[in-house]
Amino acid sequence: MDQSLLLQTAVAAKTRYQSSIQRSDLDTAQNAYVAILAELPPDHVDIPAHKIALAEVLIMLGDFTGDIQHYQDAVKFAKEAVAATPPGDPLRPDRLTVLGIAYQEQWSRVRDKGTLLASFEPLDLALQLADSHHPQLAIILSARGQTSEHISEHEVGEVQLQHARDGVVYQQRAVEYLSDDDDERAAVLRNYAGALITFNALAPQEEQRLDDAVSLAHECVRLTDQHNYRRYRRWNICAMAHHQRWRFRGNAWIDDMHQALQCTLEAAQCVPREHRGWLMIRFNLSASKVERYEILGDLEELETAIQDLKTLIPYLPETHPHRSARLTYLGKAMFQSFRNRGLPSLLDEAIAFHEEAVERASPAEQWRYRQDLGEALLERYLHQRDPSALDAAVKAFEEALDGALPHQRFHVMANLAHALTTRYDSHRYDQQQSIEDLDRAIQYFEQVMAVDNQVFDVSQVSDGYGLALLARSREMVHVEGLMTAIRMFNKAITTAPESHPSLPKYYCHCGRAHLLVYYATGALTALEQSINALKTCLRFTLPGHPLSAHHQHQLAISLLHRFGITPYQTDLIEASALLKAASDDEHSFVMDRWTAARDRAKLLHDHFPLNPAALESYSTAISLLPRVAWLGLEDHIRYETAQQWISLGNDAAACAIMANQPERAIEFLENSRSVLWNQLYQLGQSHEQVREIAPELVDEMDSVGRALEANMRTIFQAPEKQERQAQEIEQAARARRRLAERWDHLMAKVRVLRGAENFLGWSTFQDLRGAGDRGPVIAINISRYRCDGIIITKSRPPHVFPLPAARMEVVEMWAKQFIVYLSGCKDPQGLFFADQEVSQILHMLWRDIGMPLCQQVQRFLTRGQQTRVWLMPTGALGSLPLHAAMANGHPRFGVQDVMIPSYTPTLSAMIRAQRQRKNGPFKMLAVGCPNSRGHKPLPCWPDEKATIHKHIPPQNITVIEGTSATVGHVLKNLPEHNFLHICCHGEHEWQNPYKSHLALWDGNLTLRSISHQRFELADFAFLSACHTARVDPRAPDEAVHLASGMNLAGFKSIIATMWGIADM
Repeated sequence: MDQSLLLQTAVAAKTRYQSSIQRSDLDTAQNAYVAILAELPPDHVDIPAHKIALAEVLIMLGDFTGDIQHYQDAVKFAKEAVAATPPGDPLRPDRLTVLGIAYQEQWSRVRDKGTLLASFEPLDLALQLADSHHPQLAIILSARGQTSEHISEHEVGEVQLQHARDGVVYQQRAVEYLSDDDDERAAVLRNYAGALITFNALAPQEEQRLDDAVSLAHECVRLTDQHNYRRYRRWNICAMAHHQRWRFRGNAWIDDMHQALQCTLEAAQCVPREHRGWLMIRFNLSASKVERYEILGDLEELETAIQDLKTLIPYLPETHPHRSARLTYLGKAMFQSFRNRGLPSLLDEAIAFHEEAVERASPAEQWRYRQDLGEALLERYLHQRDPSALDAAVKAFEEALDGALPHQRFHVMANLAHALTTRYDSHRYDQQQSIEDLDRAIQYFEQVMAVDNQVFDVSQVSDGYGLALLARSREMVHVEGLMTAIRMFNKAITTAPESHPSLPKYYCHCGRAHLLVYYATGALTALEQSINALKTCLRFTLPGHPLSAHHQHQLAISLLHRFGITPYQTDLIEASALLKAASDDEHSFVMDRWTAARDRAKLLHDHFPLNPAALESYSTAISLLPRVAWLGLEDHIRYETAQQWISLGNDAAACAIMANQPERAIEFLENSRSVLWNQLYQLGQSHEQVREIAPELVDEMDSVGRALEANMRTIFQAPEKQERQAQEIEQAARARRRLAERWDHLMAKVRVLRGAENFLGWSTFQDLRGAGDRGPVIAINISRYRCDGIIITKSRPPHVFPLPAARMEVVEMWAKQFIVYLSGCKDPQGLFFADQEVSQILHMLWRDIGMPLCQQVQRFLTRGQQTRVWLMPTGALGSLPLHAAMANGHPRFGVQDVMIPSYTPTLSAMIRAQRQRKNGPFKMLAVGCPNSRGHKPLPCWPDEKATIHKHIPPQNITVIEGTSATVGHVLKNLPEHNFLHICCHGEHEWQNPYKSHLALWDGNLTLRSISHQRFELADFAFLSACHTARVDPRAPDEAVHLASGMNLAGFKSIIATMWGIADM
């Protein structure tokens, strides 16, 4: 084609694109310029002009496609054009400017500091060559200003601020050189507005600066033709200006937030969908929806934002400079979704997105993303009680505080203060450390509140400060501090828009503070103010909100206090109704539901013990226990949680007995005991009973159960010396939570099927009465309300007999004394004293419990012979040797003179032990480790081994002893044997009972490791070691000790020790 025609085609296509915004026009222009350059000789005079024009087209192509190659090619051709332009050529400044802009655009895709630094030289040289009358001077100045503005992203401190300030100065000079009708005025105004926004974010903020940015941005749009290809960028700067002014002014100026969204929607109308800008606009829209939700609480908008962000982010290359910002908005959205739906996997996703955002951010930006990560980690602690998450949150906020500029620190400081207050409330550290945390928190809040005009969400900060003051006042009963806290909560309420999602929480905190004032002063006005604030809280709490149960519970507490000082029962009735609604609210957090059910049961039990509603609430509370101790939590956290329901089942059984419902009493006891072990047992079952109804669902449950068990072993069964990386542990913990969620989902799907409504659910009396097949089972219920025994046999109704002399507080005192006396047996004098005191406890145990028990059970026994009886003591009675209870005197007479006593943790465990197992030849595994490292020698092992050989033929015994008695060797041999005798040291770990262990040659065989084994041949285990059946008084009915772990692993019968024993 003729050169002139090619040039006409190129110019026309380039010009046409500026209003059509069609990719084909740019392709046409590019191809035409490439063809022209291919036909011209290298030294042709027009080569520089065509190359600079091609560079401009490539910059437009890069803007359209986002392809870094277009920008790199633009730099290449612009450099060649500049190199071919003589020094005195009047077009040289213009071509230098194109080169500088090409570097800037390339930097926008890679955020590489070196690329941006390369733009300084051509732009500075262009300024030197252009005099004050140069027609492109304003454009050169503006481009130079953008370079200064952008380089501030790669600096910190005063250097960063100076670059941003220079950016503003250059833009101001550029505007001065423009006339009102200059075609480039809109472009310069856009850059000026952007420079003001950047500088305002780094410098002490000024509202006037943002007002100017908004005005400049709107003027820029007004001057831009409706179809101009750069119009979308100008609407974007308008949106940014409004957004930043809203962030500066706070939620009271919500109109700016709406304006920002409207500007973004306008920008979306300016480009076709295949334009790279359309993707960026979609991101901005999604980010706006997330922020709008945080203020307005529109759940539908939040879910739309999540779907959009998840769809769009994969289109961003991993090295894209905006990826961190997009990831953190998705993290924020998932965080808010968790707050509404309560699924832990949502919070895990949020944390993962924030972690990736921190990892990919530039050093100057990391502080922003660290504080978002800190918020998500803090939320994890609040709902999963994971102490490592709380410490990680504090660390993230501290690192964010170190990286932020002085005026940026206040929001981070408030978040850090909130985390420190939470850590103080957790009581994880000694008193001095806790007080230091609280003192730091209050100091930070005071600094922030002193400059609340520089804090975006004053309501959130005020609420956090109020909580810190509340924490201090609770400890010191400081009324003035409580009143200050109330003022802070009121400030949070008055500065938050009515639609603010946190407004109900602020009213709830205010109501709690007024109640504390009532506790401190007895002022009825404070109680009334508490009730009014909490009722307002409920009015603002939307249906389905996960904190609804918590808010209802708080109001019920205040109403019950008023009921206690007035003669009217309306408050009692209303409180009961609130607690009922809270416990039944499927959308609320399960711990809040359980607490409400427990408190309602106690309330009705205290005031209306024969009211069926009391039993109903006990039933609700107990049925929620497996969800409270959720399988997705780490074992030690689940165990700490179990300590909160101590005596719940006992009190429920007492209530049922009073209502003459012994079958229900048995159900309450069974379903509230060994909850943690039963959950693990269910994971390993094949669930054949429902396979015919839903084979595919049950197959998946089997698969998920095995995966969940394997996950637990992976996390916890590795030897202590093989320390795992924190990241690996976190990934495994997240996988565990996902599997636990899937397990719950599948279980719910099975339970909606006809005939499977109670799948892995409530154990009924009909399910349990088979426990009495081989002899009577006696449950001894110790409750604050009453103490009773219940005899369960194969064919008769449950027989209840009262224990009128027994008292729960007395039994608890005996249990404590018993441990103290045994611990004092360190010398002959201590042994003599302990013998006297223990004998007295055993006598009282016989008098108040053993003797009436024996009197009652004799009617169920065969005359003239001793019969085996299984005992199921509850509460603190489980720490006492009921089998050894006997009267002082001559001759001494006790429980073992009437029956052959054994123990069972639950009726279900007995039923499992009675089931037919795989038959195999008798084989005993005898393990002796008398000289384990760090322990005293055990001289009795040779005698024990000799006794075993005396009674059992050698071909039926496998002996593992001494250095061969390693953890791996023992675990490898256990599945091949049905009897186990093990002689070694045993230790019970109070801090984490799952670390209780048998001390072997190379390390510890832990309870956690044992409980995840499944031995199909296992029958009987004799644990010749200390503390193997030690009952923890903090959760006595959970029976988390080595003997119960052996039972879960498959052993039907176990002989173990409840305390330490001497090897004589």
